[in-house]
Amino acid sequence: SGSTGKPKGVMIDHRCLVNYLCWFNESPLAKTMQSLPVVTRPTFDASLKQVFGPLLRGAQVWILSEEVVSQPAALLDALTTRNMVGLNCVPSLWRAVLEDLNPDRATAVTNSLSSLFLGGERLDQHLVDRTFAAIPDIEIWNLYGPTEATANACTGRIRPHSALTIGRPIANTQLYILDGNLQPVPIEVPGELHIG
Repeated sequence: SGSTGKPKGVMIDHRCLVNYLCWFNESPLAKTMQSLPVVTRPTFDASLKQVFGPLLRGAQVWILSEEVVSQPAALLDALTTRNMVGLNCVPSLWRAVLEDLNPDRATAVTNSLSSLFLGGERLDQHLVDRTFAAIPDIEIWNLYGPTEATANACTGRIRPHSALTIGRPIANTQLYILDGNLQPVPIEVPGELHIG
């Protein structure tokens, strides 16, 4: 986890991981795709859904080499080899891929990439707008949560011309906005996000 600015290992209960993976496989996210390539290292929490999500559904784990993932053109080519592909990555990787999406590739990518799950970094409106301009029918999901909360604590679907949101809590998770005394704050009053 790098949420404190200094990367560290985080212990996670097995039951938290089971809850997370069951939520993912039963969520609308999993229903939008047939293939989810592994594009992160095993030490990054996003790999949990990329590796164990498909295994728990009896599906194939699609592992892409670091060489493919590190080259936007190669990653785009790989994504077009299957139908209804979901891509789970950080916004900066998607930004690099989008930069390489030329009109010749756009049709193939539009026909194969059905959903985009972005997390691990702040999602910005400009990237969302550029994505919908290039691939109008794609589903974009903003995934939020520190590693300490077993990868993602909440998720929100981002729609064209709508405000960005971190969405709603995943199964068996609650979100609270609290003040310095750990008391709930009223709507529109700043506070700190607490995950339970």
